[in-house]
Amino acid sequence: MNQDRSEIIILETARLILRQFHYADLETLGIILRHREVMRYSLSGPKSRLETREFIQRCLTTYQAQRYGIWAVVLKPARTLIGYSGLIPQMINGRREMEIGYRLAFEQWGNGYATEAASAVRDYALKTLQLPRVISIIEPANTRSWHVAEKIGMTYEQDSVFGGKDVRIYALNR
Repeated sequence: MNQDRSEIIILETARLILRQFHYADLETLGIILRHREVMRYSLSGPKSRLETREFIQRCLTTYQAQRYGIWAVVLKPARTLIGYSGLIPQMINGRREMEIGYRLAFEQWGNGYATEAASAVRDYALKTLQLPRVISIIEPANTRSWHVAEKIGMTYEQDSVFGGKDVRIYALNR
């Protein structure tokens, strides 16, 4: 597999860079994705090293094929990896939707980084890709993510079931 560490920046905000993953991210991302609280609302739970490596591979493949996907979120100027954010195609209620998703290191919660990254992804989806709408699929107990969705302009649309779990759908139309 390609171990190239060249940095391909996709999006940039005042405090963050969203870039393609590279395999050198494996250790740091693995720590983030093994954390129980970070993965509390994940359908698959904490990830092993192998699952994290496979996740990075899927992220790289998806972006190369489709111009969207999940990207590494790094802090400026030190380039410290703090998580990921991006666009995830989903089938929900019989409809293909594009979800804005993110996960950040637990110690980075409460700094506004999720909102900042999700805002950049929203703009990319609606302006660059010209998608008609974006959604967020959020478990009812995940109030932090409700607030992120609302801060980036999404509104609650409906309750649903996704992956066998009750969820709330937030949406924003272009």
